[in-house]
Amino acid sequence: MAGQPGFGYEPHEIDAVETALSAERLLGYVSTCGGDRRLAIKRYERNTSLSEALYGVVQGFEVALRNALTSAIATSLGSEWYHGFPLRAGQRAAVEEASQKISRAGKLVSPSRVVANLTFGFWASLVGPHYEKTLWVKHLHRAFPHAKQTLSLSNGEQRVVTIPRARIAERIDSIKALRNRIAHHEPILLFATEQRYCEILEATAWICPTTSAWIALTNCFLVRLNDR
Repeated sequence: MAGQPGFGYEPHEIDAVETALSAERLLGYVSTCGGDRRLAIKRYERNTSLSEALYGVVQGFEVALRNALTSAIATSLGSEWYHGFPLRAGQRAAVEEASQKISRAGKLVSPSRVVANLTFGFWASLVGPHYEKTLWVKHLHRAFPHAKQTLSLSNGEQRVVTIPRARIAERIDSIKALRNRIAHHEPILLFATEQRYCEILEATAWICPTTSAWIALTNCFLVRLNDR
């Protein structure tokens, strides 16, 4: 942009960036670059670039997850299921907080707004072991209609089986942890791998293969990952 100063990675420029970001935040990058602050800034830039690209992939999964879970529960318990269902204390507090946030904004507290304001952690908790019998078995398994895997039997035959709740929950927790690292501007270079990217797409495909394919075609993560 015209009028904006350039950046040449000169010592005084690096000093300014280090002050703005904090030496503590850059310390991990400096350490992995043998004390070279110029390379550390470059590494920080790469972390930002990959975080930006991967966040959109995670976002697609997160939105698909909450909508699929909501649909699976609401079909049986109604759109305001979160009021009548015996949620644990943490989840009840999350619903109340979401409702209050909507009210403070001067908006009608509707089911769609409550759902949109509940965190990734809330949805992940519903797939956890505490709700296995009350939610998973009765309702939430329907949110993952394509969660199947093929097993090879000892007699050479292959059998398609449903992926268990525990494995799905583990995958969701892994994606949530990555999402939180991105959201809190933490280093993700060790986690931003092609395997982790494929795991997010696979988890999305458990919900909707078409949406997974759409995410794969409309993000730039692999391009940035391989651009060194």
